[in-house]
Amino acid sequence: MLEATMSHQEELLEFQKSEGRTQHASVLEIINMQNENLKAQQASAAALLASTESLRQIQVQNADTLKAIMESLTNAMGNISTALTLGLGGVGQNLTEMNSNIIAGFQAMSSSIEASSVTIKST
Repeated sequence: MLEATMSHQEELLEFQKSEGRTQHASVLEIINMQNENLKAQQASAAALLASTESLRQIQVQNADTLKAIMESLTNAMGNISTALTLGLGGVGQNLTEMNSNIIAGFQAMSSSIEASSVTIKST
């Protein structure tokens, strides 16, 4: 009877060891899965960061292009203003004043675009 009890205790002990190893293996598997998830999240974050930087660079290029267009339009309007004044006299003077207001608007938009460009470049 004593031998049966010892044998039963040994079996129980062996079962507990086996169960402990199984639980340990399960915990390790969960940890490994979490590590894989973290690696995937890090890769996603890196890709998102690269994409964000790419978009920022495009914004800078767009702002620079828009600024150049506005400067070109401002210069063109100035040339038109000069031509109107020289070619049409008094009527040209009225058109020149109107054109000057348009130029001032273009310059204000140019300044706003420049400020936006500086903001984009600094972020």
